[in-house]
Amino acid sequence: DQEPQVDQNVVLHRFHPDVKVHHTHGFSHRRIGMRGNDGKRYSFLVQYSISHITRSDERMMQVYVLFNRMMAKYKETRNRNLVFHVPLVVPLTHRLRLMQTNEAHISLEEVYEQSCAVRRVDPDQPLLTYREILHKAEGCEQNAKARLKAYDTICHTVVPDYILSRFIDRVVRAPDQYWAFKKEFAAQIAISGFLSYIMNIGDRSLYKLSFSKKSGRIINSEFYPAYNAYYLIDCQESVPFRLTRNITTFLTPLMVDGIVSSVLTAANSCLLRNQDVIRNYLCLFIRDDLLSWNSTKMSMPDDRGQRQLESQLRDKIRNNVSLIIKRLHVLMPSQSDTKNPPMPMNYKVSQLIKDATDKERLCMMSSTWQPWF
Repeated sequence: DQEPQVDQNVVLHRFHPDVKVHHTHGFSHRRIGMRGNDGKRYSFLVQYSISHITRSDERMMQVYVLFNRMMAKYKETRNRNLVFHVPLVVPLTHRLRLMQTNEAHISLEEVYEQSCAVRRVDPDQPLLTYREILHKAEGCEQNAKARLKAYDTICHTVVPDYILSRFIDRVVRAPDQYWAFKKEFAAQIAISGFLSYIMNIGDRSLYKLSFSKKSGRIINSEFYPAYNAYYLIDCQESVPFRLTRNITTFLTPLMVDGIVSSVLTAANSCLLRNQDVIRNYLCLFIRDDLLSWNSTKMSMPDDRGQRQLESQLRDKIRNNVSLIIKRLHVLMPSQSDTKNPPMPMNYKVSQLIKDATDKERLCMMSSTWQPWF
């Protein structure tokens, strides 16, 4: 929390002559390199983006910065070195921006596709199997059973649970580095899932979740809440966050029940300690987000019309903020009943992890979410 010092800023020395093309999930982005006066290379992706999404990403980065400051001052989160990755974004025009990236970053979808290439399996084979089994089912009850059957079939025959583990085994060789990587990856998965849970952010597909092969830090893309027709944050998913088979197999029960559970509890306690500041900031965040989202539905009114719109959205903003604060309180242990034995401190957090790994809940997710990975 200090003012930037001009003499410590990196000055652009030159551009690299080679321009690479980065392919991900059907999109192609140019990757340019810049050499600073410190001798390091800085890579940026040239992204074409919608102005509403760009503004949503900027607001989420401000949330990351705010939460990082809070976690740096709280004992339990500071001891665990919890921090959200905040990418550097430089907007050029309303629809064009530069996003800082690193060649060490790789998405879970790329890990899955590399495994399919090694095993000589069609990456779309799980979707074809899923569609074939559900095509034979009729009715809601049979559809739920068919989803579970398709999930079990894909897990046993098409998508093994060791894909992520074997990939990281090839990348990280030294035992001490492997342990540090796994510990950092578990903590990052926990705080990423925690934020998606309290803000009700869904659709965390494989291509939206990346990590660094050097540090294990998680990089989220397209990470912002969605709203329904009533201007309320809406996410109708059966699991609170992504904690699927390959992730739990790599982390092992030791990390899931230890690191992930403790990080969720520490992050929740940190935000509850600063809930007054968070409440005020969330009011501003959701107010700007709703106005920006509303501008995509209709033309922006003049100043008087915008003030009337803000007064109409005041109750919606208050309801959205209350839902987020309520989710923070839900994870805390309730007052112990004298008739019943006291529950463990992390009982509700453990229940949340259980819901995220329950196959009956995972099978109800969309096939494009790929719950079997």
